[in-house]
Amino acid sequence: MKSAALIGIAWLLAACGRPTCKSGDLECLAKSFSIVDFADFTDNSKRDPLTLVDASKLTAAQKGTGQVTLALPAGGLDFPEPDDGAILLLQWQDGLGCRPSFCFSHCPRGVQCSTSPRCTPGRADGQTGAATEHWVEYGSSPAQSEDFDLDVVAVSAPGCPTDPATILAASGAQGSATLVVPVHIDLNGANAGTSGGSTSGSSGTTGSGPCAHWTCNGQTQCESVMGGPQGVQCQFAAGQSCDQWCQQNIPGACTCS
Repeated sequence: MKSAALIGIAWLLAACGRPTCKSGDLECLAKSFSIVDFADFTDNSKRDPLTLVDASKLTAAQKGTGQVTLALPAGGLDFPEPDDGAILLLQWQDGLGCRPSFCFSHCPRGVQCSTSPRCTPGRADGQTGAATEHWVEYGSSPAQSEDFDLDVVAVSAPGCPTDPATILAASGAQGSATLVVPVHIDLNGANAGTSGGSTSGSSGTTGSGPCAHWTCNGQTQCESVMGGPQGVQCQFAAGQSCDQWCQQNIPGACTCS
C-alpha cells in the first residue's frame, strides 16, 4: 500500500512520460537504476550515488579471503508497473567492520556477468554484519516486459573507504560471491490503465483470492509508509498475486489468507 501522495507522484510521472529503453537494452535500464535505504525512500536527496567501476577489479576482489559475504533472505524483485519501486533486503557480513559497497550488474536471465557494474558508497559504520532494507527503482521503462538478473557483489577494504573505486584499488580488498536476484518488470499493468480505487498504486483488482494481512511490528517508518501499524490489503495490480504484493511491499511481515 502506498500513500495517496506517492500514488499521485507515480501517476504524474507516467502522465509526463518516462524515457523508454529498447527491448533487451539492459544497459539503458542500468543507467536509470536507483537505490536508497528504505528508511529514506521518500527523500530523493538520500539516494545512493552509483559509481561505474572496472569489472575486472570487482572480479579480483572476489578472490579475497572471504571476509565479506552476501545473502538474499527472500525472493526476487517484481515490478508490476515500470514506475513502481521494490524492497531489496540484503543480509551481509563484513569482517573488516564496514558496511560494504554494493555493486550491481544487469545481466540476461541465467547469464552471470559483470558488465558495467555500478556501486554504492561504502560506510565506516563499525558493523560486522546486518540485514539492510533498500528501496530500488528504475527511472526508465522497457519497451516491453523484461525478465533479467541483477547480479550483486558486496565489496569492502581495510579502513572502510567510501569511494567504490578506492575500495577496489586497495590492498586487501574483499568481495563476496555473486548474488543473483531475478527481476521482472511488467508492462501489462501500465498498459491496462488505472482504476483510481486501488490502494496499491496500480490498476486495482479485487478477486476471490486471498487478502494480504500485514503488520509493522512497531516500526514507525513502516507505519508511516503503510498508513498504519497493521492492515488488510485485498486489491492488487493487474496480474499481481497476494504473495507478490507482500514480497514487494512488506516482506517478512505479511501473510495471505
